[in-house]
Amino acid sequence: MKMLDLKIAHRVTLAFAGVVATILLTMAAVQVGLGRSADNSAAMGAGVERQALASEMHLAAKDNAIASFIVLVSPDEAQQKRLMAEIEQREVKIAAALASLEKSLAGSKEDEEILAEVKKRHATSKAGVQRILGLVKAGKQSEAAFAADEEMIPMIAPFLQALAKLDARQVALVREKEKENGTLIATTRGISFGAGAVAAILAALAGLWLV
Repeated sequence: MKMLDLKIAHRVTLAFAGVVATILLTMAAVQVGLGRSADNSAAMGAGVERQALASEMHLAAKDNAIASFIVLVSPDEAQQKRLMAEIEQREVKIAAALASLEKSLAGSKEDEEILAEVKKRHATSKAGVQRILGLVKAGKQSEAAFAADEEMIPMIAPFLQALAKLDARQVALVREKEKENGTLIATTRGISFGAGAVAAILAALAGLWLV
């Protein structure tokens, strides 16, 4: 049976079926695109949170390093105690941030390796700082100063470097997802526009065919 010989009812059915099918395909494509975009947005949000934790740890580690050196040179016992208490508080925050990142980064081999390096350097740095502060508490200021030069400084630097690497990694991941999301949105727009144009053309052709 030739297409032009179809009865009007069949022509109407085929015409509207074509238009409806195009609309449904457009809706499906848009929904898939929006779903992926939502996933990317969620990943970007999680990445921003991880980067904030990494930055917070980096800042806390620097503050602890500065506070430790002030403890070494300060003759004020009250100031020493206050700074030591602040160091302990920041260490608690660093430990909490590490625990949170460990859960958040589970499943990513590269991130897990970077975090493992951070944890290793943190443990070494923390032990060195505690040793120095212990010497200060014991009144062994000269020994503490010597240990700071020989032990604490070499321990803190690798820890800060590992934190900087973790921070940079999270920033890179967020930017990567942002770029991917931009491409996805542009693609979804193109699909929507193209499908809309196809639907309009089909509707026009169907109208001519019906006439």
